[in-house]
Amino acid sequence: MKFLRAPLALVFSYCLGVQPAVAQMKSAHIAAPAGLSAAGRSAVSVNSAAARPLSLQIPPLVEPSLLSASGAPAVAASPLLPPPAIPVSAQAAASSQFAQDRIAPIQAAAAEAVKDLERADCDASRFQASIQFSALTGERLRAYSDGAAAPDISAKPLADAGLPVSSLSKASPPPPDPKAEPPAPKPGITQVFKDPALNGAFWRLVAGYSVFLFGYNMYVVGMPYLISAITRNSLNENRDARAGSEAALKALIRSNRSLARIAHWAAQALSYVTIPLFMRNAEDDGPKKWFVRSTFIRAGVLALVPVLFFSTGLLSLPATMAILLGLIAAQSFFQGVSVTTDAAATTRILGAAGVTAEERTKANSIFVFVAAILAIIAPAIAGQIALIGPVMGKGGVGGAVIYAIYAGALAVAAFIYATIKLIGGKNDAARAGPASTVNAPNGLGATLKGLWVSIQDGTKLVVHDRLLRMMLITSMLSSLFADPLVFNVLPEYIEGIVASDPGALGIIMNIPGLGWFLKALTSSPMGNFALMLVMTSVGSIAAVALIKPLTKLFRKLGFKTEEALTVPFYFLAALEAPLFFLMIGAHTILGVALLYSLQSLAVGFIGIAILGLYQKNLGGHKGADINKILAAQSLLGIAAAIISTFVYGFILKDIAIGTALTIAAAATGVMALLRLFSPFLAFSKDRRRPSQPPPSQPPPSQPPPERMPPASAKPQIGDHIRENSVYL
Repeated sequence: MKFLRAPLALVFSYCLGVQPAVAQMKSAHIAAPAGLSAAGRSAVSVNSAAARPLSLQIPPLVEPSLLSASGAPAVAASPLLPPPAIPVSAQAAASSQFAQDRIAPIQAAAAEAVKDLERADCDASRFQASIQFSALTGERLRAYSDGAAAPDISAKPLADAGLPVSSLSKASPPPPDPKAEPPAPKPGITQVFKDPALNGAFWRLVAGYSVFLFGYNMYVVGMPYLISAITRNSLNENRDARAGSEAALKALIRSNRSLARIAHWAAQALSYVTIPLFMRNAEDDGPKKWFVRSTFIRAGVLALVPVLFFSTGLLSLPATMAILLGLIAAQSFFQGVSVTTDAAATTRILGAAGVTAEERTKANSIFVFVAAILAIIAPAIAGQIALIGPVMGKGGVGGAVIYAIYAGALAVAAFIYATIKLIGGKNDAARAGPASTVNAPNGLGATLKGLWVSIQDGTKLVVHDRLLRMMLITSMLSSLFADPLVFNVLPEYIEGIVASDPGALGIIMNIPGLGWFLKALTSSPMGNFALMLVMTSVGSIAAVALIKPLTKLFRKLGFKTEEALTVPFYFLAALEAPLFFLMIGAHTILGVALLYSLQSLAVGFIGIAILGLYQKNLGGHKGADINKILAAQSLLGIAAAIISTFVYGFILKDIAIGTALTIAAAATGVMALLRLFSPFLAFSKDRRRPSQPPPSQPPPSQPPPERMPPASAKPQIGDHIRENSVYL
């Protein structure tokens, strides 16, 4: 009905304007009773004129025809005189003039309000009609709050009409429009990014990541158990003499496990070398294509492992192990493709142009929290599955079941990844830049040369970037010294503490719920070291819970930027060294577990913070260069892992536990010292300072809104915690 407001207002103003004319057209007649004299009729006329109100109201349209009660005695006492001539038409003309003077400013204000109404748009015409209605009725003008500029209406006609001029600016808020759209809901716990498309894609990625991690953490427990079970079953079913010798059996199991690791390293190294072949059309197809494909292929390959497990009696041990090593190599090869494309896919979500540092920190915290929770739950379940008894005369069935669960988890994760539209198609750089055609190399020699050049380019990009170079140095030192010593020496150290004090866990084992959980962990092939891994996850969860308040505290202390925040976080990470020294001096399993958890907490803060900076850093590189960087980093990490495995597995295999702990403590101390200098090696002084506006230009009162790119085109900027390619 909005379009009727202006016509109704015009009709209303017209009726008010013609009212005096209608009043003049009405003839005034004095009607008196028949018995009255002329004097009586004169008295009636005089009393009628005296009874007219001396106010500014419009005169009545009909004159009174009866004599008032107070005038009756005057009629009786009056002498008979001729009636005076009082013209009634003159009185009506005076009243009409007064009404016209009164209505004229209101009519002018109403006419001014609807001037050029036929050429006004919808919003302006509505406001003009509101002004006209206010002029006609005297009501206060309602607020004009639709966001459009109000038309320029002069306030003079309103002032002449006796209306307050302030009604144009001090208007009361309008009542809520029932047809208006509901207000946007407040951000909930599920909102990580302001962009709904980014937020939805992120939670789909988290869902797929969670399903994958559940199977992966079970696989870590089941892999060594599977190899030992296949070796035993194959020897027994083929009636091999080595099955009766425990020493020969242990040596054969160790040899088969070493061969499995070699197959894994070799296949994954080949995968990272050949990554450019899979990324040829990455600018057009995005990482989604091979991310989903490689995950499905891994699921299919791993599904064949349980089939091989129940076929050991049909094949000899060498044939069984050859097939198993082939399956491990195929899975590891596509695992390298999956890890690289996974990292590239994550960059499109965590590295959008409008993503803030707080959003990246929250997203990375969720990834760390999910990984820590599943690292506690999945091994406990796998430990119970590993206790499954013989089936069809074969022992160690739990290992095959765990592999089947891992294959199913990969398949489900691949289906979830396939629903994320954001990680497919071109990114912003590919859309904005000129179209380029790259001719594929012809021949095997040209292909190998192109792969080698790609690895060289990726290594140069890492070495020439301050942050990537620093992260490579710390990763190499950790792979060469700290991690192998800790993972090889610490399990033996824990077993020694438990053997010296077997009742240390007895009280805890009797606690309902907790005792079952600890028993499930310690009964797995990983033994008591699984408890240490759980304490690591507990420390990571605590870091996720404390990262936000610590960030606020450090910002108040002067560390304003993301780069500056790494200074206190790296200092906390350096506390790992003294905590490690205290741990190797402890003599109880509870003390060792607590100190190990505190080490995870100390390094957890910088782990979350550096992920966001790593994602932001990769945003300055092209999509093709990101794949080269990821491949070069993984390849260098594998090289360091192979060297450390050879040194500590063959050269230093007979050193005493005390000597090994001393070397591990020294390596941890070197890592702590490097962490103290890492913020200054990774970032320049200007990067650690908050940006200041130029002195000649004052800072704007309100920053311009960030322009979000389309949801289907997001730049690649990031990586987060994924399966560790070195320790798979």
